[in-house]
Amino acid sequence: MYYSKFFATESDAKAFQKKQGYGVLYKNTPRSRTRSDYRTEALMRGHYPDSEFCKNHPYVVAWNG
Repeated sequence: MYYSKFFATESDAKAFQKKQGYGVLYKNTPRSRTRSDYRTEALMRGHYPDSEFCKNHPYVVAWNG
């Protein structure tokens, strides 16, 4: 199974990632090297990268379960 969870702040995303001990953090921020990966995650969850949801949740932690 593949999972992802979106966050409004980078600190919340990093705290979640640290708590579970795994996962990859992708950012939908200008000049981010992981922006295309974030967009892939958003589309997999049914969110369009330019939607209000993605603007309000620019960080995602993704992991295999």
